Amino acid sequence: MNLSALLVTAVLTGVLHTVAGPDHYVPFIALGRARNWSVAKTSAITLIAGSGHVLSSILIGFIGLGLSIQLDLLTAIESVRGDVAAWFFIAFGLAYMVWGISTMKARQSSPVTPKSNTLVGWILFIIFAFGPCEPLIPLFIYPAATIGIPAALLVSFVFLAGTLSTMLVMVLASTFGLKFLPVKLHGYAHPVAGSIILVCGLLIKLGL
Repeated sequence: MNLSALLVTAVLTGVLHTVAGPDHYVPFIALGRARNWSVAKTSAITLIAGSGHVLSSILIGFIGLGLSIQLDLLTAIESVRGDVAAWFFIAFGLAYMVWGISTMKARQSSPVTPKSNTLVGWILFIIFAFGPCEPLIPLFIYPAATIGIPAALLVSFVFLAGTLSTMLVMVLASTFGLKFLPVKLHGYAHPVAGSIILVCGLLIKLGL
């Protein structure tokens, strides 16, 4: 496959694998709504976590190239990272749901916006950094490296751009659309957000 074909395929795969994986955007939508994040904060957290998601696979791919590691071993490493990320999603979703339920009585009828947005942002970054981009290394980095390292870098960052832009579009479009729904979660917003993240983790674990 020539470089042009790899670049086109990389950006299309970045878009499609993001749209097909709700875990790439649903957690940001749920938490942004529950925690009343601004558009700027939601965008920043989405892009930072998404960058960790893709750049971690890029780093592993180039370490593999530099050390001449067989592709099968890197694929196995990425699979293990995927399992870790799924368990992190499950643990975070469950913990957030339980926390949300425990604080409902304290808030009574007057919802309170938590102040620990920085902590939640870091947790999302760590979870996404552990989550691999499964197609990136075997389908793009290693094939592009046969052309040259600059080609592998270019293909990697085209994939990054496709993934991040799609994550941002999905998050912001959904966040904007939810404003027109008549559903009011009130004090249930945090338990609902936690349960949604928990479900995302379970779907990843089940390979769905």
